[in-house]
Amino acid sequence: MHYYSLLKRKCTIDDDSNCNDDHHFVLENEEPLSVTFNRAVVLQRSGDHEAALEKYQFFIRAAEGCDVSPSMYAEVHVNIGAVYAKNNQNLELAKHHFELAIGYRPVGTAYVNLALLLLRKGSSIGADDPTIGMKCLEEAQSYLKSAIDLNDSDRQSKTTAVRLLEDVDVIMRQMKFR
Repeated sequence: MHYYSLLKRKCTIDDDSNCNDDHHFVLENEEPLSVTFNRAVVLQRSGDHEAALEKYQFFIRAAEGCDVSPSMYAEVHVNIGAVYAKNNQNLELAKHHFELAIGYRPVGTAYVNLALLLLRKGSSIGADDPTIGMKCLEEAQSYLKSAIDLNDSDRQSKTTAVRLLEDVDVIMRQMKFR
């Protein structure tokens, strides 16, 4: 992503909380944060979620140490959330990171992912309790509308949100006729 190239200034970061050989580092005259981000993405896509999480967390610590505004790397939280959501690993942490991303800067993929978490919850709990199912659908609908209303350049998130919203609307109409 283009704004990670803004993070090339020299910074010193001491990771006192985790001083083993792999994580005690100085980010001066080393690779730009964009390279760390890209490595995390590759690890995530290859299925090495634990290593991806480590790289994303390293990225966040490095960015914080360089006084980079969290709005500049909100997508990192979206990616962390996606890792946690994968295979139901930790849905609460996933939700937390999606909400962090939105709090730093509205990100379409974060809204879409929050809607997907609600749809997942609604499909599992909603079968037993239609009231909860409908509430999940309504909340998902709200997140999807937020993704659609964003004026960012993320066409893929907007397209996904439009398609999901159409499906949610159909399901909600069907539930009202039961």
